[in-house]
Amino acid sequence: MHKIASSNKDNLIRESDRLEHHAYKSCFDVMMILIVIFVIWSFIAMIILIRFFPKV
Repeated sequence: MHKIASSNKDNLIRESDRLEHHAYKSCFDVMMILIVIFVIWSFIAMIILIRFFPKV
């Protein structure tokens, strides 16, 4: 019985580490997408601003 419990504990530790890695990677992917959206949005806003206020 102790051997099975030890094996289950090892499996839980391994799966916990995998889940932690995937959660970190997922958060990193979301942050990267948000940064790309912000950069694209800022370029579009800059173009609109230049169209509304041309050089005098």
